[in-house]
Amino acid sequence: MSHIGRNIRKIRSVKNLSQAKFAELFKLARPSVGAYEEGRSEPKIDTVIAIAQHFNLSIDLLLTKDITVNQLYHFDIDKVEEKIEPLVKQVEGIPMLEGKNWLNYILGQRKPDFIDNLPKIVIPKISPKNHLAFVFNRQQAGGSRALNNGDILIGTMVKPSEIAAVQGMLGIVIHNRRAYVLRIVKEEDDQLILSYWEDPSEQVPLSMEKVEEIWAVKQRITQQLDAPNLLERRVLRLEEQIEKLLRD
Repeated sequence: MSHIGRNIRKIRSVKNLSQAKFAELFKLARPSVGAYEEGRSEPKIDTVIAIAQHFNLSIDLLLTKDITVNQLYHFDIDKVEEKIEPLVKQVEGIPMLEGKNWLNYILGQRKPDFIDNLPKIVIPKISPKNHLAFVFNRQQAGGSRALNNGDILIGTMVKPSEIAAVQGMLGIVIHNRRAYVLRIVKEEDDQLILSYWEDPSEQVPLSMEKVEEIWAVKQRITQQLDAPNLLERRVLRLEEQIEKLLRD
């Protein structure tokens, strides 16, 4: 299979397009798409140009390299998250809490020697000072449904007096030996109000008296691909309707 054939298959998989819908987008016969993907034929240069323009990719990339998911999708939660390849080392870096280490941290094991012996993660342009990396696991922390197990959340500690400065940000809150990974809304009436990222009206009030730590998430690193969102599906349907009108 050629690069272009593999790339067409990857694009369809990532964008959740059938061969028939992909063919409609570029005015192709459906069997032609299958032939491209199986390496039995190659698309015309006009088709290659149209695919590159539609998905904002370079022609050189389509023809000479295998496209990665990262090149097709850009993840972000209000610019909190960035898709990069982290380098995990037992060296100078950001201490990383994962699995049992995160559970022990939630339960109160936070002495300097415990932190110093954690695995480290090196993130370009982020100083290890005053940061912790949390590997999200839904079984260990109540969190937004927009997060995936295995996501790495880079947090910086927030004092209670600084809550107003991080309102609206994704936060990691240790409260009464439980962890919550939710949006920080506000402090009100001796309560810290959190909400789910995807539904701000779904709020979680926590007693400030039992809040042990607050971390504001500066960056999210994900290795998983989310399904196309509602806006993308609407744009795709609109494109299909426009093409149908033009054909009619």
